[in-house]
Amino acid sequence: MRSSATRPMPTYWPREFRDVFFDSADQLILDWFVDEETESVRQRLLEHMATNADKCALYEKPVLQIYRDAEVNSLVRSRLESAARRTNLFAIMRKIKYDADVLYEGDQVVAHPKDSQRCDGAPRIFSGTIAAADTLLKNAATRDALRNQFGVRAVEMEASGVQNAAWHQGKDIFVVRGICDYCDAAKNDDWQKYAGLVAAAYARVIVEAMPADWF
Repeated sequence: MRSSATRPMPTYWPREFRDVFFDSADQLILDWFVDEETESVRQRLLEHMATNADKCALYEKPVLQIYRDAEVNSLVRSRLESAARRTNLFAIMRKIKYDADVLYEGDQVVAHPKDSQRCDGAPRIFSGTIAAADTLLKNAATRDALRNQFGVRAVEMEASGVQNAAWHQGKDIFVVRGICDYCDAAKNDDWQKYAGLVAAAYARVIVEAMPADWF
């Protein structure tokens, strides 16, 4: 029955076809998807898996992996959302899209550590040393080394010049930054606007709390 894989996949598999002709039509779809080289056919297979994710648990992992890897506003994501709209997968996609705070350890996605001081829907404020340089950091090993050796809580670039000037004048500076990524290979721009917004809001609160004669 492998010869049927040369024809376009119907959006709906008749019940008799699923139950009689194959012991596992779902596994056939997965195998076909992995082996298929034509991008348009792969997309159709992927959409079929997204549409039928509630009927087959095997479909969830590959669909979500492709969805995570795709650009935020890409056509791939849009088509997968449309295909999965009537499934439980759609809610997971929305969560990935709007709450894409994904933590990696190596290549594996891991759970965020529990933090009793963190409140849902509110930013968490940390204080400590912020490293500054003119080189973008996308290496978890270097990040961890800076943390272990210098107690660094975050790494940034924009205040590097200010820090250099203050160093030459024997002055200290106070930097307010919003954290938007984890300085690892999965670094992206998804949280940059949010990070800038909360940093600006916190800086304003600090300024408003300062005595007027400081200015």
